[in-house]
Amino acid sequence: MTQSTIVSADTNSNGVFDIGDVISISQQGAFSDPDGDAESQRTFQWQADGADISGATSDTYTVTASDLGKKITVLVTPHTDPTITDPDTGIAVASNELSAASASTPIAVQIDGAVNGFPQVDTELSAVVQLADGSAGDAGTYQWKIETAIGSGVYQNIPGANGKTYKPVAGDQKRKIQIEVN
Repeated sequence: MTQSTIVSADTNSNGVFDIGDVISISQQGAFSDPDGDAESQRTFQWQADGADISGATSDTYTVTASDLGKKITVLVTPHTDPTITDPDTGIAVASNELSAASASTPIAVQIDGAVNGFPQVDTELSAVVQLADGSAGDAGTYQWKIETAIGSGVYQNIPGANGKTYKPVAGDQKRKIQIEVN
């Protein structure tokens, strides 16, 4: 049997391979038998970092919190008709690996302190980062950005504004602010 290929669907639409995303087999490996026996079925065992995931034996798998930071694969085992072949269980073949995001990967950020997306002069804005494990945490880097002109929708970096908080100044009025985290 040749290697199967697995792919993930960004089920939660956050752009990160993490909790809730579904992995499926996009291309089944090809079966061959030296005796010419026909394949009757395939069984599946999903693994995280090479260890079997309990109960994960279907042809799809949904990523859980315990998978974060691990490499996910599926072992595909071919079977032939046990009434006419012995052995009837082939050798399991591992798929390609997909690496789940680490628990500390930022997946969403919210700006607290803005009113309808607009900054208020001298009112501190704060970045609230949600991590892949669902907890709040810190990002590795922060970069605050502001519209180049009122209503332009085009953003530029605010020089020196690379911390978790930013306090808008008079020149920021009526322009929207964003933050980029990594």
